[in-house]
Amino acid sequence: MSLRLPALFLAAAFTTTGLADEASVRRGVEGRFDGIKVDSVTKTSYADLYEIVVGETLFYTMRR
Repeated sequence: MSLRLPALFLAAAFTTTGLADEASVRRGVEGRFDGIKVDSVTKTSYADLYEIVVGETLFYTMRR
């Protein structure tokens, strides 16, 4: 995976609005990035912060 994909992924994830729960985060990410399969989404103990696992890569996004 190139370094550009994670940077684009995070930028788009942070600009996504209206993410209400884990299922919404999953749909939002998979809908925005063709070919991306989210393995898991977990709400962290921090306010509105979600951990997203794609393969062996972790991403974080905030609900906005």
